[in-house]
Amino acid sequence: MAGMNRWQRVTASMVVVSAAAALAPALPLLAAHRQVEVTPREEPATEMVVEDVVEVGGQRHAVVLKVKDGDIRIPILVGAVEAASIEARLRGEAAPRPRTHDLMLHAIRLLGGRLDRVLISEVTPDRIYYGRLSLVAEGHALSLDARPSDSIALALQERAPIFAARKVLAAAGVTKADVRRAQEEASHAVEPAPAFETPAL
Repeated sequence: MAGMNRWQRVTASMVVVSAAAALAPALPLLAAHRQVEVTPREEPATEMVVEDVVEVGGQRHAVVLKVKDGDIRIPILVGAVEAASIEARLRGEAAPRPRTHDLMLHAIRLLGGRLDRVLISEVTPDRIYYGRLSLVAEGHALSLDARPSDSIALALQERAPIFAARKVLAAAGVTKADVRRAQEEASHAVEPAPAFETPAL
């Protein structure tokens, strides 16, 4: 809220609090549709780190997550805007104005919560990834569906750990050589998007 006067800050905070109050009665309904889990599921997962953001042709980029103490990686295709946001966070650059992720984290903190960790929870056969945010608020654990690109950006901003479900690593994990080969192939072709072959684990 930098640049706002006191009245503007109070008004903005009231908007966030009012929106949260309006959404509170809907939490059971959201939970029923798996968008929000009040008691998150526990599943085997491995901690990851963001190794790089690479260009894979045109406006397509991949965020490369690497097993923290291993060689296996998962490259997640993201848009140019999302890639730029994640790269800026990796470099520790501050935005002149709050980004959408900054606003979301501010709202979470304002409501007494914190981001505990993020999880890359699922991947489809055509390499579409799904993520979840694990939040803690007033002693309660909440889990929300989120895009992996948003999850990673939030984790970097909050310095929260990133995990990948072991089933995701088994289905989509690749080596550094695979990532480099895909980059080289993409540099010589416009279409289709590069395919990452999964090595035996």
